[in-house]
Amino acid sequence: RYVYNRALSENIVALRDGNPRIKYKEMRRRVVSWCADPSTKWLKEVPAHTLQCALDSLEMGYRLFFSGVCGYPTLKKKKDWRSFTVQDSFAVDSERGAIRITKLGWVRYIWSRQVDGTPKRLHVTRYCGKWFVSIQTEREIGTPVHPSLDWVGIDMGVVNLATMSDGSVVRPMPLLDGRIRRMRSLDKSMARKTRGGKNWLKCCQALRISY
Repeated sequence: RYVYNRALSENIVALRDGNPRIKYKEMRRRVVSWCADPSTKWLKEVPAHTLQCALDSLEMGYRLFFSGVCGYPTLKKKKDWRSFTVQDSFAVDSERGAIRITKLGWVRYIWSRQVDGTPKRLHVTRYCGKWFVSIQTEREIGTPVHPSLDWVGIDMGVVNLATMSDGSVVRPMPLLDGRIRRMRSLDKSMARKTRGGKNWLKCCQALRISY
């Protein structure tokens, strides 16, 4: 987050002074100087690829802005930045259920599916008080072909969750009503709290868990 915000701030100052936007390669050289600066030498504790991915995210934001897809990039707050990306400088041991990240060492994890292919990128996110990891891999796959040749139509309704064209009916889950009432209560509670405050964040986390 620090690298992203500082790079964006220097670009804003350059454009305000009438200078062209700082190019990606020049910004990478500045990040190296930031790591050598005694006041920000703590950046050396972070893997170099993670700092580079922060610049990649900013560069993508500028590309989307100039193409008219979204607005100008904005500074990231601490509460909005709960993830980091590692590229190349990691290893995955599926048998042990562990991941080695540069400068962090081996970390145990519980995988929900087998890792297929060659790992290329690692994205770590903190959500609802827990850490989640997604692994981007590269592998060759053929054209998928579904084994079934039958077709069925689905009608989503209110009384019945779904009605199939073959006559079968899927009833709604009885436990869903209680969850919906709790989510409505949490939603109203969030509306009465100050956005961004501690109580608002606690209520937001409880709402995410309910979902």
